[in-house]
Amino acid sequence: MMRNNKTIGLFDSGLGGYSVFQYLKTHLPSLNLVLYADQKNAPYGNQSDQAIIEHTIHAMAWFEAQGITDIVIACNTVSSIAMAAISKVYPALNIMGIIDLTTSQMTGTNDTVAVVSTLATHRSKAYTKSLHARGIYNVVSLPLGDLVNYIENMEDPSEYLQKALEPIQEATTLILGCTHYPLILDTFERFFDGEIVDSREPIYKVLKHYESNQDGFIRVVTSGNPAIMREQIKALFLEDVEVEGV
Repeated sequence: MMRNNKTIGLFDSGLGGYSVFQYLKTHLPSLNLVLYADQKNAPYGNQSDQAIIEHTIHAMAWFEAQGITDIVIACNTVSSIAMAAISKVYPALNIMGIIDLTTSQMTGTNDTVAVVSTLATHRSKAYTKSLHARGIYNVVSLPLGDLVNYIENMEDPSEYLQKALEPIQEATTLILGCTHYPLILDTFERFFDGEIVDSREPIYKVLKHYESNQDGFIRVVTSGNPAIMREQIKALFLEDVEVEGV
């Protein structure tokens, strides 16, 4: 008999993690899911490595205090910058980074794979290294420094994105290297003709073994303003959920 004794923590700097949270609670309703959004310090993408590591260590301490030991870093910027540091500080936690989860399903190809991400993820070369480890060597990384702000402010990014994607039109595959980006998947599809990969499906495949025969519970917490996050979720995801402050 399957048992539901694990709670999965999801961590992101802002609203992007809710796209993973929504996908998982829809497809794996037996999971116990707790999303922590560090909106007080968001966005992370243009901050220093040290600042990103410090924010993440603080969040991991919160999860540990809640008794949550299995945590998905649903933030590409944190996965690219802070994984080694937080694993050293919290060796007892099972911390899974979104970048390796995303590339784990990919195998070697001579085609060009493009990665769009925040500036911090781009600078880290984390996707390039992870893809190289899987035999994929033709990798182009493109930072989209302003795109998260467009999405969080619910502004139309079409003009910005069309121009930004011009240098990677020869690529056959595009990895959305930020959890905000699937929120505007339709816009990416308008301006990129190849295959588009987002992180939600690989995370689902990894967490599927946590399934049980019981109903799961969900919690959404933010370091920012809970009322504002609740309204943002209503507007962007068309869901009304209780949001707690931390």
